[in-house]
Amino acid sequence: MFTRVFSEIAMKESIDVLEWNETIGSVRACMRVVLRGGRLSLVVDIDKCSGGDDILRVILAKYPDACVERGEALVASNSDEQQTSSGRVFSESATSGKGPIDILEWSEVIGSDRLPAFMRVMIKGGRLLVVIDIDKCAVPGGDTNDILRIILAKYPNACVEQREGLEAVGKALVNPRLVEAVKSIKAPDVNIVVYTQKSNTLAVMRSEHVEIPRIAPGTMYLEGDALSRGPDYLCLQCRPTAAQARSYKELLRIGIVTHGIAAALGSKVSPAVYVTETKKDLRVIARHLGVDGEKCFLFDDSAEKHIQLLRDDAAFARAHMIPVDVYDFTTMDKEHAERLRCLLEHHFPMKGLKETNPKEYSEIIHDPRWPKENRCITPDEDWIVHYPDGKPVGPWNTEPVVGACAGTKRRLSY
Repeated sequence: MFTRVFSEIAMKESIDVLEWNETIGSVRACMRVVLRGGRLSLVVDIDKCSGGDDILRVILAKYPDACVERGEALVASNSDEQQTSSGRVFSESATSGKGPIDILEWSEVIGSDRLPAFMRVMIKGGRLLVVIDIDKCAVPGGDTNDILRIILAKYPNACVEQREGLEAVGKALVNPRLVEAVKSIKAPDVNIVVYTQKSNTLAVMRSEHVEIPRIAPGTMYLEGDALSRGPDYLCLQCRPTAAQARSYKELLRIGIVTHGIAAALGSKVSPAVYVTETKKDLRVIARHLGVDGEKCFLFDDSAEKHIQLLRDDAAFARAHMIPVDVYDFTTMDKEHAERLRCLLEHHFPMKGLKETNPKEYSEIIHDPRWPKENRCITPDEDWIVHYPDGKPVGPWNTEPVVGACAGTKRRLSY
């Protein structure tokens, strides 16, 4: 594995490492750009990277004075001897006196057609990590109170044939208080990830024998990707087959929401996602991403429950897990709810659901265990997403986050 280390450009306003991902796309780990402590590295596993040698040759021809170091997978070397382009080693002093290298130029020099499909961006070493829960926090209710489930049941090819509508609905589902809170945080670097407790998703994936990329027992990690990749970006990483349709739909519903979060925040990159069937532990996430746990904060409507489960680390959990109001059909702002309903009626009318999908219709309308205020359709097959019985959600408390970043200059990167 070889690491190309660039000039320190983390504070350079014109550089956005995440735009690199939008240009080259991503799904696998053989080559990636990594942000660690303010430095950018291109990490390449030459043995697995088809065409990697050619890519490095083009790169080195464009930037012959850039520094190349051996990664941890090889024996360290201090030699200045030039080898073949895939193993070429330069001294750190090679970049002395040179200006910062603009990573965005690289995509233009190499050209996306020259790059393998398994290049992707990982974000590490950011100064601040904002972690967001999904259900009843980022979006209304549990699993969006079946909105996405019945859309995908009645319109099984929506991700291809009605992608624009699906993306619009995903964005409209996002809690406006989330957007308000994130945009109010001032910090040099803000990395956004999603952390959701969905034991059913992992159980379905196990039952269908879909590979689960675990980072800890009971916790799956799926990487962020370019917004342009679409709401099925999580499915592309696990690649469920046609026989694993339940797993595909589980991942797609999560992806529609997380893609919507990115769109609502104005980000060009959909966030990385952690799915767990155990207690939520911010230290696990911080260690995995290589960030300081003291600069890691979770917004969650069930924060108190998670704090109680972390008895051995309760002081840290209480300082870094921030409770928010439950977001559902009763607490959603009326105006926002009406916009969502209009989008649903326009892109995904439900007339005929009782005939085409009697199981889904009956589970929503006739299941006595399903509270009326959670029903997203009426018996007449009309969308309904607002039951004005509760108090509208209040602002999220960002004071702990702002306090941890006091005195820093704002520079957001998602």
